[in-house]
Amino acid sequence: MKKSPRKIADKVLKRIISFVPTRSLDGWDKRHEKKIRSDVAKLAVHVPDDGAFLDIGCNIGTFSHHMRRARPGARGFAFEPVRFYAEKAAERFASDPMLEVVNVGLGNANEDKTIYKAPYNPGGNTLLEEAVFDDRPNSVVVADEMEREVVRLRNTSDWLDERGIGRLDLVKTDTEGYDWAVMEGILPWLRRTGQRPAFFIEIFTASYFPKAVEQQAAFDAFFELGYGRVDIEECLTDGFSGDALLVPEPGK
Repeated sequence: MKKSPRKIADKVLKRIISFVPTRSLDGWDKRHEKKIRSDVAKLAVHVPDDGAFLDIGCNIGTFSHHMRRARPGARGFAFEPVRFYAEKAAERFASDPMLEVVNVGLGNANEDKTIYKAPYNPGGNTLLEEAVFDDRPNSVVVADEMEREVVRLRNTSDWLDERGIGRLDLVKTDTEGYDWAVMEGILPWLRRTGQRPAFFIEIFTASYFPKAVEQQAAFDAFFELGYGRVDIEECLTDGFSGDALLVPEPGK
């Protein structure tokens, strides 16, 4: 059954802006750990013990932490544009030479950009201005209530080329609406190297997402590269958002 705009808006409100002042960073992390553990259990099969993965939008590094435990020989690169969370992640992995925390965001351009940070929700940080300054009737994001920080973005392919990375086994991206740009940015690298890592991508329903056209175009480009087709709307877990797993079709 298709959800009403009001129900979708309620989901957005609960997900992006939480006004529960007792939600500490540790509490938020613990609240999401069960799902992250489940995700890692599903995704670790795509990462050999000598493999490599990207954690894009790592926050304080919980996904990378559990992936490193599951695959202790794998090399990881965790990207977080918000300085405070990147510093927390770097502290977490200070003694792990196999996990590098990079204080930049990845996308389809090399630029400085404002990120909008939701109060009381450490995970509600978005680069998507269209979601923050949204005048539609079912929008519940209030721009004046969002903190701002100018962050550094890198084109995904450019960063990989500069670091000489020619192999990846898994790319996880969770960037609160900027994932289509991450996908767009990595396309040149995929085409040039012939690599086809698995992708675990945060997605949003077309009935609400202001970048739905770009989101679908990015998925279509991946399908053309030989990734198995998925229906974005069928991957939603709450009628508003979810995660899509893209893997190459056998023989492609």
